[in-house]
Amino acid sequence: MMARFMCMVGVMIVVAATLTVNFAAAQTVHVVGDSLGWTVPPNGAAAYTSWASNKQFMVGDILVFNFATNEHDVVELSKESFDACNYSNPIGSIITTGPANITLNATGNHYYICTIGRHCTSGQKLAITVSANPGSNPPSASQHPHPTTIATPSPTATPDDRTPTPSPSLMTDPSCCNSNSNSGSPTTNSHYTTSRAPSPTATPDDCAPTPSPSLMTDAPPDATPTQTPAAPFQQPLNHPKDTFSDCYS
Repeated sequence: MMARFMCMVGVMIVVAATLTVNFAAAQTVHVVGDSLGWTVPPNGAAAYTSWASNKQFMVGDILVFNFATNEHDVVELSKESFDACNYSNPIGSIITTGPANITLNATGNHYYICTIGRHCTSGQKLAITVSANPGSNPPSASQHPHPTTIATPSPTATPDDRTPTPSPSLMTDPSCCNSNSNSGSPTTNSHYTTSRAPSPTATPDDCAPTPSPSLMTDAPPDATPTQTPAAPFQQPLNHPKDTFSDCYS
């Protein structure tokens, strides 16, 4: 159990270290105006516009405004307030202590000015565009094509699938056929109709067909019947006289 716990702790340390390294690699510190610092530029707002045009600002980067405390300040404004140098509706608090570090936490356009005197109208203002960090920004929906749904064709019926299943009323019990073949009785073609289904259990009486009378004799139809000869006639012994009298009477 202890070994498993130590293994999990080690994995967490490695993950944390990896995230820290990645964040540090992606994070860039930008000193506003470089050596000029954050002050009223001698050639107006073009100085900071030119400085920003050569930089790439990403989410997580840090802006460093170098100025002396109580001489300058810095605050973020909307586009309308920036153009008018109006700081009545600032985004966040006005930072009066220098140097000031501001972390860029969101993409889009960001606008900063100095609120002291006429410093903003004299050109102490900065506009930058922040892009998403490639390592932390999820891909947009347009980067992933929609999956194509492939219609699955219906299976083609085979000859075996098209063969109808015989009706139970047309099926005969194998035991009946076996009994007929073993009994030596003549085989006849039995006709079955689909209007009446057979009983669930076949009995010998139901299976055995009634033989036709014509099938019960082995003699051919034109054979002459044999007659049994009658017994010889025996005449009673009479008197000769009676015999002759009968003949002449």
